[in-house]
Amino acid sequence: MDLNASDGVQIGVGVVLTLTLGAVLWYACEARKQAKASVKISEANLRPVILLWIDAISLSELTGSPMKLNYWNIGNGPAVNIKLEVQPAIGDWEETPERVGMGVHDVKACISYRVTGGVPQEGLSAVARYEDVFSQECSTKLHVLVRDGELHNGSSQFLPCQ
Repeated sequence: MDLNASDGVQIGVGVVLTLTLGAVLWYACEARKQAKASVKISEANLRPVILLWIDAISLSELTGSPMKLNYWNIGNGPAVNIKLEVQPAIGDWEETPERVGMGVHDVKACISYRVTGGVPQEGLSAVARYEDVFSQECSTKLHVLVRDGELHNGSSQFLPCQ
């Protein structure tokens, strides 16, 4: 088989085109990785984090005064469709425990929960469920402890948005 100059040029062009295609595919994969990383960074920069805490109150005062559940968005993005609950449900909210949204570092808010049943000795949990601007669900859970006849703030857990 004899190769002439035009055959050599065609082989050279084929090699160059193959290498170019490989480089373009590699670049496309890298660009996709960077795009995904940019989305994750954007989501992290716009993530809400609701902080929960209660004002300490004695168990004897709970019959006449409600438990005050305080909440504040300390994250970098707004929290929307906020729903608050107490587990186990041993009372009633004095107002609707839902809020359309809470902006970044909005004024701290407070909602009252009137306890009508007994508080379990192991305590209870206050939970805030909310969404970020990407409609991903997030939540914060505060364990409320019973100590020396009073309700006190215990551990708090933020569950990342999903």
